[in-house]
Amino acid sequence: MKAAAQRQRLTVRLSPELYAATQEAVRLGLAPNQNSFIEEAIRRCTREIRHLRLRRLADEAMKDPGFVADMRGTMVKFAHVDRENWPLTASAEKPRKSPRRGAK
Repeated sequence: MKAAAQRQRLTVRLSPELYAATQEAVRLGLAPNQNSFIEEAIRRCTREIRHLRLRRLADEAMKDPGFVADMRGTMVKFAHVDRENWPLTASAEKPRKSPRRGAK
């Protein structure tokens, strides 16, 4: 099936300001048409909803003592890798000596 066949029709009533904004977006070339502009706006809002959902799930997980203990155990097991690849501070990195000009 083509993507167009899967689309659903929706009638939306917009304030005059938002309607004018959709027209301006098309006029400025930000979207090929009003439908595309509105779809992109909904897509962005949907992304925000997904991120909020994930933040809330992470917050809930952090309230679970078993999850926190498991995460701490994992962090301890991989601490050696973190020390090798993720300096804790900028001062932990040794500055590299640059070769002198003309040196062979």
